[in-house]
Amino acid sequence: ETQIGRVQEQLKDPIALLEHIQERNTNEGIFLLLDFHAALRDALVQRMLRDIARKFKASHNNVIILSPIRELPASLEHEICLLDFPLPTKGNMAETLESILNTLRCRNVKINLNKGDRERLVIAGQGLTLDEFENSLAKSVVKSRGKLDAAMIDEIVYSKKQIIQKSGLLEFFDTNDSMDQIGGLENLKAWLSKRQLAFTDKAAAYGLPNPKGILLLGVQGCGKSLTAKACAALWKFPLLRLDTGKLFSSQVGSSEENARRAIRLAEALAPCIL
Repeated sequence: ETQIGRVQEQLKDPIALLEHIQERNTNEGIFLLLDFHAALRDALVQRMLRDIARKFKASHNNVIILSPIRELPASLEHEICLLDFPLPTKGNMAETLESILNTLRCRNVKINLNKGDRERLVIAGQGLTLDEFENSLAKSVVKSRGKLDAAMIDEIVYSKKQIIQKSGLLEFFDTNDSMDQIGGLENLKAWLSKRQLAFTDKAAAYGLPNPKGILLLGVQGCGKSLTAKACAALWKFPLLRLDTGKLFSSQVGSSEENARRAIRLAEALAPCIL
């Protein structure tokens, strides 16, 4: 028996829905619960899910919960297996871009992008979901009145800034600061200039790992923040600012979830300066 998308009116209540799942007499079934994270805060829902998990161990039934928010009560940690879906990789972005370009060509949209432009578009889109990337491209085509060229890269970057700022965890900064504005620290500036080459395709082909990070320690006003800004401008990388105060929340587990979201977003934007 297969039932897809058939939700009875009385099953909109989480408790009634879980009772319905418990009462079904089937040895093989998949029960898909969409956006169920809000209901997980109810102690009775937690208890019923634990009962269902115990009952389903002897069958091929499975309950799958899909949620954009990782909000798992401690009482369910041993019953639920977590699978995190990361943000799209550079390869995913490249495939999506080619698919969109093929669609636009069929609609007689003027496309003027060389290989380098496409690579920069993919890099500009990192940190977005595929839907957000596609929407940003569509918005750019509309604003340019039916054409696609290298000028839209700035539009993608602007859209990404808006989306990142909506998260409330990271801030996207523009910077025009240069190494010449930093007084002293000649050894550090020389080191940063050399390490810029470590991010090239040639370095990756050679097997050289990317630089991971650097600790700048000093008194206030010695140039730590300015160095980070100048490094982003020198390497032409996105500059992100993480305010640790925004990570904390009154809800149990929310602070940790905020930290994970911020790290995932920064990793998806890599290489970047955080």
